[in-house]
Amino acid sequence: MNTIFGLRPSISVTALEGTGPALLDIFFLLLVSKENDAQNTGMIIEDSLNLLRDYFRDPVYLWPLAKKRAFLILATLARWNPSTGTLFQDQLILMTGLDIGSTKGPNSLRAATIAIRRNLGIAFVAQGNGVNRRYIFENNGIAAAVAALVNSSPWSSIHQLLLDEISSHRRRRY
Repeated sequence: MNTIFGLRPSISVTALEGTGPALLDIFFLLLVSKENDAQNTGMIIEDSLNLLRDYFRDPVYLWPLAKKRAFLILATLARWNPSTGTLFQDQLILMTGLDIGSTKGPNSLRAATIAIRRNLGIAFVAQGNGVNRRYIFENNGIAAAVAALVNSSPWSSIHQLLLDEISSHRRRRY
């Protein structure tokens, strides 16, 4: 009697007998794997939330510029509603204040996303070239975790504070 993928030896692979129980076992395995994927996704989201809280735990006035930029990029990408349109690279640069300072534009965005990947393990997918490049989260579960964090009590205020800081820098023309 043949077995597939280490299933019980009672599962028959022949076309004439036992296809019903074999299909039920395969369906059960698919169902269990989906439940395990959901549990793993839940654990990944919780781990990501804990890592984000730990990384951004210091008071905002002590954050270096790179950490502020990382928070703004994560918040902007997590809050963006794709049904309103595509968020292109130049829009992301303006919305996160990456056009202000000594390092500007796409290179600073690329450096910030690399720093986020190294420090937080959050990866992005960049599709397209030049001004048509768009960034999205690689994992939708992590995007949901970031959105949950950014929309919660202290973090939404921090996001608004950083946006106000960008506006004040633009008015002063630094």
